[in-house]
Amino acid sequence: MSAVAELERGAEGLPEGWRSSRLGDVARLGGGTTPARGEAGYWDGASVPWATPSDITSLPPGVNTITSTESMVSDRALAECSLPLNPPGTVLMTSRATIGFAAINTVPMTTNQGFITFTAGRDLDPAFLLQWLIAQRPNLVAAAGGSTFKELSRGTAKLLPIDLPPLDEQRRIAEVLRSVDEAIATTQAAYEGILTTQAAVFETFLHRGNHVTDGLPITGWTTGRIDSVHQLPVGWRVVKLVDVARLESGHTPDRKKPEYWDGGDVEWISLHDTQNLERCDISQTEMRITQTGLANSSARLLPAGTVCFSRTATVGKCVIMAKSMATSQDFANFICSPALNNRYLLHLMRWMQPVWKALASGSTHKTIYMPTFKALQIILPTRAEQDKITATMDSFVSMAEGHTASLMHLRSVKAALMSDLLSGRVRVPAVDAIAKPKVKTVATAFKRAVFA
Repeated sequence: MSAVAELERGAEGLPEGWRSSRLGDVARLGGGTTPARGEAGYWDGASVPWATPSDITSLPPGVNTITSTESMVSDRALAECSLPLNPPGTVLMTSRATIGFAAINTVPMTTNQGFITFTAGRDLDPAFLLQWLIAQRPNLVAAAGGSTFKELSRGTAKLLPIDLPPLDEQRRIAEVLRSVDEAIATTQAAYEGILTTQAAVFETFLHRGNHVTDGLPITGWTTGRIDSVHQLPVGWRVVKLVDVARLESGHTPDRKKPEYWDGGDVEWISLHDTQNLERCDISQTEMRITQTGLANSSARLLPAGTVCFSRTATVGKCVIMAKSMATSQDFANFICSPALNNRYLLHLMRWMQPVWKALASGSTHKTIYMPTFKALQIILPTRAEQDKITATMDSFVSMAEGHTASLMHLRSVKAALMSDLLSGRVRVPAVDAIAKPKVKTVATAFKRAVFA
C-alpha cells in the first residue's frame, strides 16, 4: 500500500466539524533553486536570506521558526533566476535527503531546490500545517521517490490528504504544541548552558597555575600539550598517561562464527554505542559477545571503572565502564592507578576536544593511533585536587542529566499530543466566547493539564 493510501485510511469517521482535504487544495506549493555560483552578481554583497536544508536541520530542538540563513542571494538573483521570495509565515519543508524538517520564516526568504514551500490558504493555519508536517515525517519519507537520493515531489505532496479541524481549532492545536516546543527549546538551552559553564569551570581549574606567584613553568610537554596552560600550581605535574594508567586495546571476534556472538553475555562496547557514550557511565551495550568469543580473540575483559575512549570516527567520546566489559578495536581503554581519579580523567578527556582534533589523522575516518596514546601527556593535579575537581564536575553532570531526562519527557509528551490533537481524539477547548468574544485561545486549564 502506498504512503498516500496509508494516510487516506484514517479519513473515515472524522471528528465533528472536521473535513478531509488534500494539501494542494488548501495551500500553494512552491520551491526554489540555486543561482549560478560562478555569477558573482548573484552572491557578492547579497542581502536576501537563502535557505538550504542545513539551515533548517541545524535549528535547536523546539525551535520551528527561521530568521536568518548562512547564505544570501541578491535581488538580481531573484529577478534573473525565477527565484520566488517567500513572505513571512511561509512553511519551508525540506524535500530531499533529510525529508520533512520544517520551519516558518519570520522574514522574507527564498530557498534552494531542496524545499517544498507552503503558502497556506484561507482555511489553513500555517502553524497547524507546520506541526502536521512534522508529525507526518515518516509518511513523507515513505512517499518520496528516487533510488539514490530520496525526494518528495511537489506533485506527490499536493495529493497528500490532510484532516482539517475548523480554523480556530487549528490555531488552538498549534498553540498547545507550540507551548511544548517552547518548553523543549528552553530546556535545551539550559542544558547547553550547563555544558558551556562546566567546560569553562574546568578550564579555570587547569589555568589555575597561570595566576599564582609560585607557579611552576612547564617544560618537556610535547604530545597533547594545551597551549593556554603555561605553568602549574605546586604539586601538579605533566606526566605520561601510561605512567598512571594501564593502556588496553580492544578487538572484534570473528563475525563469521555465530558461537562468538549468539546469546552472548559479555557487554562489548563498539561504535554502535555512540549514543550510550553521552553519559558518564555505561552499564549496557548494543552488542554482546560470548565467553567463547572472548577466549578466542584478542578482546579483553576490562574491570569496572575503566575509562573507555573512542579513537575512531567519533573521536573524543569517552565513558566509564560501570561493570566488566570488553571493547572493539575502535577504543583505547585506561585502567587508572591510585594516583589518577578515573572521573578526573574522563572530564579531562571530554574537555580536550581541540587536542584530539589535532592528534587525529586519516582522510576518510579520523583516528588516533595507539602509539599516540603511549606518548600522550596529561596534567596531573594532586590526588586531593583531582577529587575536588571531580566533585565539582559531577555536580554539573547531575544537572545536565536532569535536563536530559526532562527533554526526553517533553519529547514524549509532544509525540503523544501530536497523535491525539492532530487526529481529533482529544479536542482543545476554547476560552468562553462570552468572556473573550474577539479572541479564541487555548484555555489555561487545558495547558496545565497537558503538562501535568
